[in-house]
Amino acid sequence: MRKESFLATFVLGVVVGALAALLITPYTGEEVRERLREETDRLLDKVKESVEKIEALRGRIEEEVLDIEEEV
Repeated sequence: MRKESFLATFVLGVVVGALAALLITPYTGEEVRERLREETDRLLDKVKESVEKIEALRGRIEEEVLDIEEEV
């Protein structure tokens, strides 16, 4: 199976699963929206933290590369 078709199938499965979960959830619409909002905020915070860590690591790697280039 090609990567693109696998990815498309996976995404479609996630969407269908999410819709099914929303339809059978015991929570009210407002509760579901609030939970989604909270989870989205939590995930965005994690992504921001990860980006900051990656940027810091990138800076350290660039410094190391420059140091090595100076030695050579």
